[in-house]
Amino acid sequence: MIKIKPNCIVPSAAYSVPKANLKLYDSTIRKIPEVGDLIYGEIETLGHHDIIENRSGRLHTLNVGTRAIFVFGNRYAPDQYEGLVPNSYKVEIDLYSRGGVVGTVNEQNQLIGACTKVRLLGYLCDAAGEVVNTRNWSLIQPKSPIRLKSSCSPLVLCIGTSMNSGKSHAAAACCYALASMEKSVRAAKITGTAGLKDILLMNDCGADYIADFSFFGHPSTYLLESDELYRMFNAFDLKYGNNPKNFLVMEFADGIYQRETAMLLAMPEVRARISKLVFCASDSSGVQGGISYLKESFDLRPDAISGLCSSSPLAIREIETFTETPVLESMEKDYKKICKILGVSEPDSEIGDSFPQQEIA
Repeated sequence: MIKIKPNCIVPSAAYSVPKANLKLYDSTIRKIPEVGDLIYGEIETLGHHDIIENRSGRLHTLNVGTRAIFVFGNRYAPDQYEGLVPNSYKVEIDLYSRGGVVGTVNEQNQLIGACTKVRLLGYLCDAAGEVVNTRNWSLIQPKSPIRLKSSCSPLVLCIGTSMNSGKSHAAAACCYALASMEKSVRAAKITGTAGLKDILLMNDCGADYIADFSFFGHPSTYLLESDELYRMFNAFDLKYGNNPKNFLVMEFADGIYQRETAMLLAMPEVRARISKLVFCASDSSGVQGGISYLKESFDLRPDAISGLCSSSPLAIREIETFTETPVLESMEKDYKKICKILGVSEPDSEIGDSFPQQEIA
């Protein structure tokens, strides 16, 4: 086995792996890659991704010849790539996430360039010679009791029509508003592809504790089974949702038609935990279609509309022609206005019944 330089870039997709397991690689292993396998690689050609995010959130500039650690994983991104872990050993692989997720591109959006290519130099191994895999580590272990109390933290869930519809900024605006009202906030992104940008934004906007699926050892959630998706949702809820004085803010990535988001919304246990539902879209047509789809498919009704459409006065006027659902203007960050939409009272008041959970038909 060969030593890796101590200052080697460790990507955010490997967030959960202890530093002690990031020291060695074996150039002789020719195994079929699995989701979560860590590799040591070298940038061969630069493409769409010319930066990589490390475990602290710093963005490193990539150059031809840059050596770093990468993580095999799947990716679902309609604006960029669908990437899959290859079913055979390959020397040249694709970098399709700035969080360091690699594999083989299956589909690509025509509006972006080709992937950055990585040459696989070897698999990372522990001291015993076993390949290091992110899925062997989880940073969130719920404390006792193992089930939620009857009175638990209100949950604000942000979902949307697609990726880049404004969900993360809406979630961050909710964190900011709640924190400005002297509430204690915990925030999480339950699905997506590894990258700290969104949860760090929530942290900057007032969330005391943040997490995403990479804290559970997953470089992404694309193609995970429903029981694992719910396990992560429930584990975060169990750890941070047992205090009714706290607030949980969660984001589901991509859109409501996307596989993993739809699977979570279809679960009665998830829907029953929603206190306020914020639906994000880029335009009024997306809002109208999304409201109908949420009602027909999941019996859910948004408590607020947000996203890119909320930054346009004209789009807001269009939305007001077909729904009375209030618009949460995520870029304005008027915390009193946002908290009024969320049904949250002034700091010294009781929330009481102003924050009811969604009813499940």
